[in-house]
Formats: sequence, C-alpha cells, structure tokens
Amino acid sequence: MTLSVLVCTHNPRVDYLARALQALKEQDLSGSEWELLIIDNASERPVREMCDVSWHPNSRHVREEKLGLVPARLRGIRESTGSVLLFVDDDNVLQSDYLREALRIAREWPMLGVWGGHVEGVFEVQPSSEALEYLWMLAVRDVATVQWSNAPFDNHAIPLGAGMCVRRPVALKYAAAVTDSPYRQLLDREGPGLISGGDTDLALTACDAGLGAGIFPTLVVRHLISRHRVEPEYIIRIAENIAYGQLLVKSVRAGFPPRVRLSDRISTWYSILRHRGLRRAVIRAQWRGRVRVSHVKNSLFLDASQNQESPRSVGG
Repeated sequence: MTLSVLVCTHNPRVDYLARALQALKEQDLSGSEWELLIIDNASERPVREMCDVSWHPNSRHVREEKLGLVPARLRGIRESTGSVLLFVDDDNVLQSDYLREALRIAREWPMLGVWGGHVEGVFEVQPSSEALEYLWMLAVRDVATVQWSNAPFDNHAIPLGAGMCVRRPVALKYAAAVTDSPYRQLLDREGPGLISGGDTDLALTACDAGLGAGIFPTLVVRHLISRHRVEPEYIIRIAENIAYGQLLVKSVRAGFPPRVRLSDRISTWYSILRHRGLRRAVIRAQWRGRVRVSHVKNSLFLDASQNQESPRSVGG
C-alpha cells in the first residue's frame, strides 16, 4: 500500500507553504512509501520558484491552469499513483507520524473510504472572544475519540479537507462524477472565493461507494491561520459561503432544487432579533447564503444522480 500526498495551492503565502513542506520533510515514513505532488493552481508566481522539493525522491510539481480547488484536486487524482491519497492544504503542518498513521488506518479500517483527524488552529493573532465561537468555520476541529459512519450527512464522522485521506477507488469515483457534472464543480473555492462544499462532496462519495467516513485523534494537523481570517469581516464572508455550500451540496446530490421554507424564514429572523454583534451578523450572512442557493436555476439539478442509498450503520 502506497500513499500520494497532494498539496493543492493557489498564490500561497510562502512562509506558510515552507512550514507545510518542512513538516512533510520531517515525516517518519520512508520516502519510498509515498510520493509528493505540488499542484500549482494557476498561481501568479509559479510555485516551483517558491519551494524546493528535491529532498524527496519521488516528488514533482504539476501546473493546473483551470482555476479552482476542484480542478486542482481532479488534476492531482489523475497525476497520482498511490492507493491512498492525502490532501494537504498549503497552510497545514502535519504531525511527524501523520503519513505512517494514515497508512495504518488504511490497513486496519478497510470499511472506510475516507478519513481525517484533529485540526488545531495556530493563530498569527489571538482571536477575539466573539470569534472563538466560529473557529469551526476556519477548519479547526477537536477530535477526542475515534468516530465513523457510513450514513450520508452524518456530520460527526465526516473529516475536514485539511489532511483528508481518500482511498483511490473513492477518489476515482468522485473524479468521474464531478467530471460528468459541471454543476458539482461549483462546490468549492475558486481563487479568492470562499465557497466550500467540495470536501463534503468528496467525503460523501465514500458512502456512495458503500464505504464509511471516519475521524481519528491520532491524526493531528496544525492549521496556520493568518490574522485577517479571524477578523469579523472574514468570518461574516465565510459564514455566508459555508451556508451556501452546505445547502448546495445537499441539493445537488439529492437532485432537487433547494427551497427556503416560511418556517426557516421566521426562525432566522427571530434569531436575528434575539442576538447582537458578530453573532447577529453571522446569522444574517448564513441566511443570505441559503437564499443565494434558492436562486439557482432548477436545471442545475436535472442531471443529479447521486441520490443513491447506502446501508445505514453507525459505529464509533
């Protein structure tokens, strides 16, 4: 069993990318057991000019000109050779045993098609007390126990994109589905945009394949978070886009247009009236995100074919 590490990046912050690559260099898994691919997603300055990966015996740079995290991931899937694919963001610092642990889980948990772990925030500036409530939006997640499920949208077991491991057959199934449906390519970030949902779509493909998803406390990622990402303006923007992406994923995969019900409208406005400050602004933003999805044309969902049922069993 071999591992492909895919670092998808667009206009990276050089010092963060250097720390992410240094952590990969310090992994305790032999380089003969994994390959390293740097997927440069249309960066203004070629990433190969920013970093040297010659220390790895099986590494290379790949340039993907079509902007967007989805095209970058698809390119990485096509170019890679490993039986397990590990997606690493350019601001992710993996614990030194991450790769070895990822392969151990692959061997010992054959029922899983996708898995991830604990994501710790490393902040350039300390978040305000108001911002602390929304760290989950910045891909920070405390994982204390092993959890897994093969029930679609069982969110407690779906891993985050940071450090996500995917079996190759699941990755290929995802790539085929996304390639055949241009609408599913809308489910993630493009350049400076903040839409998210592609991680969830990829993870749920494991359920489509009859496998499960899991999270493990032994897989530890340190997520480097710059100062602007804990500012209220950014949190409000990402709240809207997460709400948009979550509803869009559910709607595209289920094959029906999203609807904003009257009861949703009433409960949202009641919450807005009850709260103040950043919390009120976030609730408003999340509502805007859901309304944006409701404006998507119905034709978006005509070709959705991912409403397959998977056996419902939960463990962990």
